Amino acid sequence: MGDALCNNNGLAIFIVTLEGPGITEENDEALMVTNLYGESRLLLREGSKIDLAGDGSDVRTCSEFRNGIPGSNDEVSIFNDRNELVLDLEFSEPWSMGAWIFDLSEMVACGPDLNDDDYVDQQDLGLLLAAYGTTPGEAHWSQRADINLDGVVDQVDLQEVLVQYERACE
Repeated sequence: MGDALCNNNGLAIFIVTLEGPGITEENDEALMVTNLYGESRLLLREGSKIDLAGDGSDVRTCSEFRNGIPGSNDEVSIFNDRNELVLDLEFSEPWSMGAWIFDLSEMVACGPDLNDDDYVDQQDLGLLLAAYGTTPGEAHWSQRADINLDGVVDQVDLQEVLVQYERACE
């Protein structure tokens, strides 16, 4: 894994090189995204099929991606704080090239939503209060409740829950 390209919302994009059975030079690179909580997902892999039209009428194989990813052929950064990543994709079958925009908004962690139900409510407040005052290694410690990731569940984290209280995560 090389260097990561990051935005101000805690997302990081990076390229990994794959090895193993069935892996060839045509499908050995993958583009991954991860958030502050370590939740990762595969964005794109060489050799992946992409439905350009969205209805199955124009499916092509991605043979190369570049533009803005450390380790790729082009180091121009096009990853913004609206969580959009712009890549140049090269396709085979038939050969073509074009820009592709990935919207990664769903990967942005909603810090105060501690139970991942996309809403900040009394359940999240209860989870935070159960861990209040703890640090890593102590009973009731919760990394999710440490919203600002400073190593202690404290008033700063509580304030985050209260500011977002009774709001849906975007």
